[in-house]
Amino acid sequence: MDLQRGQKMKLSDLTPGLELEVGVGIGAAAGMTIDVSCFGLDASGRLSDDRYFIFYNQTVSPCRSMQIKGAAGAEQQVFALNLGGLPATVRRLVFTATIDGAPTFSAAGASHLRISAGGAEVARFRFSGADFRDERAVMIA
Repeated sequence: MDLQRGQKMKLSDLTPGLELEVGVGIGAAAGMTIDVSCFGLDASGRLSDDRYFIFYNQTVSPCRSMQIKGAAGAEQQVFALNLGGLPATVRRLVFTATIDGAPTFSAAGASHLRISAGGAEVARFRFSGADFRDERAVMIA
C-alpha cells in the first residue's frame, strides 16, 4: 500500500503482525550526512523515557523491542520492532531524519519509508526534496 502525505492509519489496518521492520531511505545529495531515529512517545505525544529514543548512539531500547539493524541497500537505517514487547507507556512511534552538514532536505532525491511484516512489504511512503524547503530535520512518519 502506498501511503500519502498527511494520511493517518492504524498499523493493525496494514497487518495483524506485531513484529515489523521499518526502513528509511533518503536520496542523499552530495555532502548530505543523514541520521535516522525512532522515538517511542507516550499518550501525550512526549518522550517520557530517553531510553526509547533509538538512534546511532543508542541502538536498542531496554525491552529490546526497538532496535537498529543498520543500513541496508538504499536505506540509511532499518529498525526491527516488536510492538507486543513495548511497555504500555509507549503509544506511538515517530521516525525522524536530520542532516548533518550544509544541504537541506530540499536537495534530497527520491526517498521512502518502508514498513514490512513477516518479510513482506505492507506499506511505503514516498517523498522527495520537492516536499521540503530549508528543513534540516523532518518527521517522516
